[in-house]
Amino acid sequence: MKRALLITGGTVAGISAVLSFTPAQLTSASSSISPSSGDATINSGAASDVTVTGRGYNAGSFGTVSVQITVTNGVVTAAKAVSYPNRDNRSAWISQQAIPWLVEQTLAAKDSANVAGVGGATYTSGAWINSLQSALTAAGL
Repeated sequence: MKRALLITGGTVAGISAVLSFTPAQLTSASSSISPSSGDATINSGAASDVTVTGRGYNAGSFGTVSVQITVTNGVVTAAKAVSYPNRDNRSAWISQQAIPWLVEQTLAAKDSANVAGVGGATYTSGAWINSLQSALTAAGL
């Protein structure tokens, strides 16, 4: 009985460690991520709000990622994916898991693209960071 509990506990701990792993900071120098469409676009909202959509970047062969941010008084207050990999069920599932984490990291970074990315979604994370940087540049940050 003790042995079974130890094995189960070790297995659960190992799985938890693997699932909580996130890769080191991804950079825009990644060769597998390339711009795919147009320049960033800016839409003005309230007097101090600016909504910017970053360029779309290819996430490998999985699809395109484009990030839209809202900047208020020089701080990113909202972020969302305008486009994301969803060409097949696996890509859509990965995007559903990764994008909320990427949004959270973007809001925590406030005014930079200092986003760590999400483990298991390397291409999506890299394309997100590139599109986010494009949006931040267009917003003047």
